[in-house]
Amino acid sequence: MTYKKQNSRGKGGASHQGGWNAAHKLLSKEERDERRLESSQGKGHVLRKLQDQIRAASGKEEQLNGIRKAVELAFGFTAKLEQVDLLWSLVFDREDRILVAKTVYGKSVVPQLLPLLTRSSIVIVLLPLNALGAEQLADIQRLPLAKPIWLSSKNNNAATLRRIRAGIFTHVLVSPEIACSLRFYENVLSDARFRRQTKAIVIDEVHLVVDWGQSFRKSYRLLKHFRNRLGCKPWFGCTATLDPSSFNQLCKYTGFKRTVHITRTSVDRPEIAIMIVSEVSTLYQIWKGMKYHTCDCCLIAAAAFRIVS
Repeated sequence: MTYKKQNSRGKGGASHQGGWNAAHKLLSKEERDERRLESSQGKGHVLRKLQDQIRAASGKEEQLNGIRKAVELAFGFTAKLEQVDLLWSLVFDREDRILVAKTVYGKSVVPQLLPLLTRSSIVIVLLPLNALGAEQLADIQRLPLAKPIWLSSKNNNAATLRRIRAGIFTHVLVSPEIACSLRFYENVLSDARFRRQTKAIVIDEVHLVVDWGQSFRKSYRLLKHFRNRLGCKPWFGCTATLDPSSFNQLCKYTGFKRTVHITRTSVDRPEIAIMIVSEVSTLYQIWKGMKYHTCDCCLIAAAAFRIVS
């Protein structure tokens, strides 16, 4: 008697939830890219209509509703109340805002969607690290109608600056050193049309303005002058931490008023625990328990103990 293997392909529920799909898997890379482009173009057409609806809205509630739809279209999830409120404030109130929220909250939704809510808009995003520039660039490129550029030492030349000045990019990702340079001012910021198209300035990881500005990133201290060169524009800062002392210095360096509206959400991380253990034997018992859990925090803690021990 021989055992005959049952073929259950296509019968289980998982088979209809992203399993093998010959129609997609056998496509070439070029064909897959073309399909993604078609999908993006379709969303871009819908987003254009939403831009017109938001502009023609008769009241705040209609504007908020349009922003909610834009978030869902661009990111595929329902917008948080604070995200919608911040976007509305930056677009219509044109006032400075700061958001303090934990890492997984979705702070990047605000700067990424902001220039896509109105036509011919530009947002300048000040980033502290090259790694963040590459990550943000890849994320924004997936959004409908978005055309970002990451200006770095590798492409900071006359040709690139002319393209930025012409206003063909929706997001200009740049370090504070380049943004505050005389070269950037003369080739980009001095253009009146570019300044009109610029709808907001974003400082990612805004607490670093103080932490690094007081030590090795002196350009962060020049952001107040950068603000003056641009004229009256709303500024948005986001971070996971901002204490009162740092806030006072932040206002000094950037020109944020001390009356700026700060949106604070819960920064509680219940999945993270800090334990102080004096005896190695006790710590070893804790580590043994962690070894058999698969959550990221347990794996990291177990690996850290192994390294230390």
